[in-house]
This record gives sequence, structure tokens and C-alpha cells, in this order.
Amino acid sequence: DTETVVITVNDTAPTALAYSSNPATYTKGTAISPNAPSNSGGHANLTYSSFSGSLPTGLTLNANGTITGTPTALGNFTLVVQVSNTGGSDTEAVHITVNDTAPTALTYSSNPATYTKGTTIAANSPSNTGGHANLTYSSFSGSLPTGLTLNANGTITGTPTALGNFTLVVQVSNTGGSDTETVRITVNDTAPTALAYSANPATYSTVGAITPN
Repeated sequence: DTETVVITVNDTAPTALAYSSNPATYTKGTAISPNAPSNSGGHANLTYSSFSGSLPTGLTLNANGTITGTPTALGNFTLVVQVSNTGGSDTEAVHITVNDTAPTALTYSSNPATYTKGTTIAANSPSNTGGHANLTYSSFSGSLPTGLTLNANGTITGTPTALGNFTLVVQVSNTGGSDTETVRITVNDTAPTALAYSANPATYSTVGAITPN
């Protein structure tokens, strides 16, 4: 008599799936270092797939489970990755934050700036050599002269009504970081013009006091 014995030999199941960077923080528009998986179980014949969630636009889950690419979307993302073979499967939630490029080297178009009391100033605008999106400007320390305003876009505008020397430290920030710049402002009085005398030319006598001129 004969009997056919059917035997199935499965791979060792993958266990304790982990990623080299988790949680991971990246910068929009900057290629990431490959984020590679590992596990403490089976390492042969593995298949990786997206179990739930999503990656930011620009990043890809490759066939070997590595996450690569250049993120183009800001925000917080979670991707649950599943690794499996004939022995079983395991999952891991990968948490990713994509920040803006940080602003750097903040400067102002006029700094130091000298203004005249009662005269509307030309807009004093900021610029930087880093990130230019989603920027928030705020007064970090110091103050502007009365009549001048730090606007939401970082521009200083208005008509100064106070004399003196002023210093305002402006901070610009986004999700990637922040930078500061010290803006120095002097407000002078209106200069005297068209000086004239009540009698000019004046003719006086050697006798008696003159009428005040």
C-alpha cells in the first residue's frame, strides 16, 4: 500500500517590524535618507505593503520596505506597513512629520533706518535666504516708535510720531524653525526750512534800540 504525504514548509514569520527612523521628521523639498525596515524574525521572501494610512506626496514605499523620496506636502502622516511571508506577517505604524524649510538670514531693506517725525515712511520689507512659505512674523523684543506697525507679512509701515532711537527684534518662523533680526530705527524732528526774518533787509539808526527782528 502507498500513501502520499503532503508537507508544507513555511518561512519563519517576520516579527517586531521596525524602521530606522520612527517617528521621522523631514523637510519639504529635501530628499530624505532612506528609511529602512528591520525585523527580529524571518528575513527571507518578505513582501511589504501599505496596510493603512498614507505617506506624504513625494515619498514611496519600495518593494523592499524602504521609504524613499522627496516630500512635497506639509503635515503629519501615518502609514501602517505590513511585512509578510508564508510563515505570517507583522505590521508597524510609521509616523512622519514634514516641516517647511526654515527661514534663515532674515534682513530688512532699510536697517538701520532713519525717519522723520510726522512723515509716512517707505515700507521697510523683510527678506531671507531660507524658507519663504507659511512664514509668521512677530515682535520678539524691543519696540517700534509710536505710529509704526509690524504687519503680518513682516513689513514695517506707518507714520512715526515719537522722537528717539528704537530697537525691535523681529522673529520670523514656520514649522521648520525661526530666525531673528534686530531692526534699529531713529526718528528725527522735521528739519527747519525757509528761515526768514521779519525785517530783511533791515535798516537801523545809531540812535535808540531796534525793534526786535
